[in-house]
Amino acid sequence: MNAMVAAFDQAIAKKPAGICTFASSDLQPEIDKATDAGIPVVTILGDLPDSKRIAYVGSYQRDLATPVVWLSLKLWAARQGCHPEHPGVQMFDDREAGFREAFAKYPDIEVVQVGDTKADTVTAVNVAKDS
Repeated sequence: MNAMVAAFDQAIAKKPAGICTFASSDLQPEIDKATDAGIPVVTILGDLPDSKRIAYVGSYQRDLATPVVWLSLKLWAARQGCHPEHPGVQMFDDREAGFREAFAKYPDIEVVQVGDTKADTVTAVNVAKDS
C-alpha cells in the first residue's frame, strides 16, 4: 500500500489530465489532494464515495451476492464453513455483507469464520483449509 500511495503522489506531481485508480481507503487523502489540485479522479472496482473522486466505474459489491453468484458459492461455503476475504477493505466488506444477506435465506449455511486472504491465492487456499 505504501508503494501505491507513493505512486499516486508521483502521478499528482506530474499534473496529469486525470487519474483512474482502484480505490482503497489508504488512498482517500491522495484522491482528495489530486482533486484539490484540479486533477479529476475516477475510481474503478473499489469505491470511496466520501472522497472527492468525480466518478466510480464498477459493480457495487453488495449487489454481487445475487443468486447467480452465490449459488456457485453455496456448495463451497458449506464445505469450507467460511468465506475468506480481505477484511477492512470497503469493497470486500460490502461484498461480505451481500453474501451474508444471501446466505441468511438458507439456515443450513452458517458463516463460521472470515479470513484475511491478503488478496493472494495461496493464502486464500490455506485460510480455507485452516477453517
